[in-house]
Amino acid sequence: GLEKDNMIKNKGMKKIALLLTVVFCYFGFFAQDCQFQNTDNYGDDSVNCRKNFALYTGYLKQKNYQDAAIFWTKTQQRCPQLKSNLYANGAYIYKQLVKSKKKAKSTGTNTYKDSLYLVYDKWFENFGFCHKTKVSLAKDIIYINDQKKFPKAYSLFKEVIDSEPQIITSTDVKYFFVYTGMYMLKTWSWQGGCTLFFIILKYWLFQCQL
Repeated sequence: GLEKDNMIKNKGMKKIALLLTVVFCYFGFFAQDCQFQNTDNYGDDSVNCRKNFALYTGYLKQKNYQDAAIFWTKTQQRCPQLKSNLYANGAYIYKQLVKSKKKAKSTGTNTYKDSLYLVYDKWFENFGFCHKTKVSLAKDIIYINDQKKFPKAYSLFKEVIDSEPQIITSTDVKYFFVYTGMYMLKTWSWQGGCTLFFIILKYWLFQCQL
């Protein structure tokens, strides 16, 4: 009867929804060129990987970023695909070092900036060009106020908002505004202003659909 027909329709809708989910996940995976793993990968030299991993995380917990950076580098060299969080921690370590060097007005600040960007290069190399990693890089460029890299931060944010706006958070949008506020003051144009307006409008229209 009617109840049976409804049950059949519901089952059919669930199958279609499941199929669409699989399809979107499949294409989203390859569009981002992301690599995922379920377990830690200690590599061929697992003994030294574990040893250096324990040392760098120990120093990180103590907020001893200088020594943490040394053993983070050794960990990355011995087991570069340990887990993606390895690179999130590496980025955090070098952000803190850049911050402290800038505060001390050290001449070596740019060296630590370069090290931060190298962390991201290795992150992309080992775990793919994920949109979340792109957003993280864009935010870190802003965090360390590397104005020479502001156009790159802008292009990264725009790329993610255009292709996968659902992963953008309200905090990310604030970073985007902060960046554009500084960047547009230096390179203001009507074209740039309109582009900014439509990017933000596109993001909020997407949010309204959720």
